[in-house]
Amino acid sequence: MPSPIRLVEFTTALARCIPVTPNPRIAIANSGGPDSTCLLFLLSQVFPPRPSSPFMSSITSNRPSSVMADVAATNARLFGIPHHAESIPWGSPPFPPLPAAGSIERTARDARYNILFHSIKCARISFLSLGHHADDQLETAIMRIACGSSLIGAAGMRPLRRWGMGSPHSPLAWSLVSSISLLFLTSSQDRILATCIAHQLHHINDPTNSQPHITLRNTIRHCLHHDPSFSHTVPLPPTASLCFPKIKQAASTLHSIAPNVTNEKDRLFTAVVNLRTAARNVDHKVTSHLANYTLPSPIGTLLLSSFDLLIVTDPRLRSALVLRVMRYVSFHPWGSLSADAHRRQSSIRRIAIVSAWLASRTPPFLKNPQQGAGSPTRLVIDLTKQLRDAISSCDPLEILYDCRFLLRINSLQIPTHVKSVPVQSRPVGVDQGPSVHTILLAQSRPPARISSQPSLGSPTGQGTCGRDEIPVMDFD
Repeated sequence: MPSPIRLVEFTTALARCIPVTPNPRIAIANSGGPDSTCLLFLLSQVFPPRPSSPFMSSITSNRPSSVMADVAATNARLFGIPHHAESIPWGSPPFPPLPAAGSIERTARDARYNILFHSIKCARISFLSLGHHADDQLETAIMRIACGSSLIGAAGMRPLRRWGMGSPHSPLAWSLVSSISLLFLTSSQDRILATCIAHQLHHINDPTNSQPHITLRNTIRHCLHHDPSFSHTVPLPPTASLCFPKIKQAASTLHSIAPNVTNEKDRLFTAVVNLRTAARNVDHKVTSHLANYTLPSPIGTLLLSSFDLLIVTDPRLRSALVLRVMRYVSFHPWGSLSADAHRRQSSIRRIAIVSAWLASRTPPFLKNPQQGAGSPTRLVIDLTKQLRDAISSCDPLEILYDCRFLLRINSLQIPTHVKSVPVQSRPVGVDQGPSVHTILLAQSRPPARISSQPSLGSPTGQGTCGRDEIPVMDFD
């Protein structure tokens, strides 16, 4: 019988996934299912309702049944956490009409993310906590290996990451500059269920999660439960882009990574943990190499020492270096596969074997694919309304600029002659003469050199080539 998740181990995971920050605001994606119910309960135990606790909020976005939505709201109320229910306005742009049953999964997922991320942006949430667990991580690893991902990519989801922007071509494209924390990635779903039973937590299981014919992930989940060796061929959903032999080979690859573990499913879990550890080590080395091997170069470029690059012989490490640099210099939305050249191994290897690298920030498309998707991606942005609201509320203003730069403007430090433009609506000039009625943010030259050193064009030197973070520039 699996043991419940102890509060002390959950607190340890919390320390890894939600760094200590002043006045954190935490949102929990609450479906009413066992994973989010357990997450809601444990967070309420660590942060009981009191003035000194961080702000927490529960958010539900269009659950498949009203019963699940009711359970989600009831549990949040029982745990003393404010709850907000958001509905998807199907048929109201940019949301399409409700899709047919066979194609609803992917569209509904994008729509939920769009609603969810918009909600937490309005609530100024700093951390969004999701209930993804070790079983989800294993399914992700199998799918990625079956799709040809490297073993580093097969390490799956990070326990803490900064999300950027969604698909650049989707009408439901979203943007998010809050951090996402996955607190259960090292806990199996069996332990989550054991925690719900031990504490008598009421929850509802989403019936679609156990239907293998709906999605490829569901099929893999079914095999892991009934046949973790994948010895028996099962039919895949019509929309699946993979064949069963590739999935079986992916599982065999994981089995070979931890051959000394007797139980088949435990062997797979152990393999993913080993991959995650290896990926974390590579990540740290990339950060170190960028800090030590970056040379002075013109604005808008990154120059790495050819001599030092020759010392880096591990192909996984060189590929990881390429991906890190591409994420910063690409004109595609931050966090999208397009920004990583769709992680095509052939393209990455061609760059990785070069002995000297000079990377330059590429200008964005003339017709930007993200334009109008809810995130400012043009290089000239009208800040008048945003500044008016920030000055009125005395709050800092955050702007996602050029798909990847998070600009923070301290409204309390804005000069009086600038404040008078949005507040009094008078034609006061801002560096361009008295006829200017609006405040514009424009790029007059390429962004500063992208490196691990504080030189991203930030007036306070706050920009860094972090592991998975949007560069932050503070204007105080």
